[in-house]
Amino acid sequence: MKKKVIFVTTTWGQGSTGPEIYARYLWEAFRDDPDIEFHLVATGSNSNHPRLHLIPAPPSSIALYRDVAEAGLKLAKTLGPAGILHINSSNLHSCLLRSPWPVWGQINDYENTTVFSQALKIIKNYGVRRWVALNRRWWLERQFVNKQALTLCNSEFTQKNILAAYHPTHPERLKVLYKAVDTSQFEKPVNLPPNPFYLIDRRPKLLFVGSDFRRKGLDILIKALGLINFPLHVSIAGVTQHQFSKEFPELSFSLSNSIHSIQFHGQTSREITKALFWHADLFCLPSRSEALGVAILEALAAGLPCVATNVGGIPEISQHCGGCILASPDNPDSLASAISQALKNPLTVSKSALTASPFNVLTMINSLRVLYLK
Repeated sequence: MKKKVIFVTTTWGQGSTGPEIYARYLWEAFRDDPDIEFHLVATGSNSNHPRLHLIPAPPSSIALYRDVAEAGLKLAKTLGPAGILHINSSNLHSCLLRSPWPVWGQINDYENTTVFSQALKIIKNYGVRRWVALNRRWWLERQFVNKQALTLCNSEFTQKNILAAYHPTHPERLKVLYKAVDTSQFEKPVNLPPNPFYLIDRRPKLLFVGSDFRRKGLDILIKALGLINFPLHVSIAGVTQHQFSKEFPELSFSLSNSIHSIQFHGQTSREITKALFWHADLFCLPSRSEALGVAILEALAAGLPCVATNVGGIPEISQHCGGCILASPDNPDSLASAISQALKNPLTVSKSALTASPFNVLTMINSLRVLYLK
């Protein structure tokens, strides 16, 4: 008899967000697996497969979490003999704790664990509403970690934070399953698409990608650029110049009086983002916090060397894959030095190292398949 697995996530569609991309990886891998009867529950439309269970999207996020959770529970009761109820976030909705099947949960960020130790910082940077939302997630996540049969953390760093914050009664139930990327999706093609950097000359091209630009340290990058005395093309995806200047008005002068060509692209499609990777010389992610750093994995898969900060799960990527120089967080001098070093002495990105690492999507899928069947 096949092992039954229900994977519950929030949305299913174009695959433009991290959770959607992860769900797509799992669906394509297990949909026709000979040993696993894999079902996927999410909000969406136009389901064309009997094991892809899509429900209409409700108007609010709270209703969204509740409705997909209830749909997952209903399906588990319908399918009968016990299987695995695998949820994409271990704070999805408390009703999942009533599951007749063992619950497996993903923890993809450690931000919830900092809700009390970093309360003032969170409120200052993101407001009271964000802090209240994290409080709710902290409470739910703590409940899930102590009750679910298996907790999958996306990095060793995340695992350590969960153990320290929640003191689970069964710490052996926490496993590391690295989030991964499909390296084939980012391989540089022979015929490159048009160059999104617009201005074409011999200046080195530096790329930043991130919509959560405060947490990802875009202001630190702008300050670091003021310390670099040779001109660069700098491309910034995920945020507009207006959004950045509104958040950091004191840095508007630095933008308009820079020796560098700085371009803000705003939100970009996956295809444009990949083209930016392929045409750049260096990727920079000076994050203040990062559970893992999937954007770094995507850049490395595109053959692009990286400068990043020594925080969170980023050192784990550097250790396994190479191709990275790590700078101190919140330190423009350290970042400027790392960028200069990486451009003057270009790093070599090893495709074989990334393929052999635990961040390869085939490795991730094979590890999860072993866990499902075990």
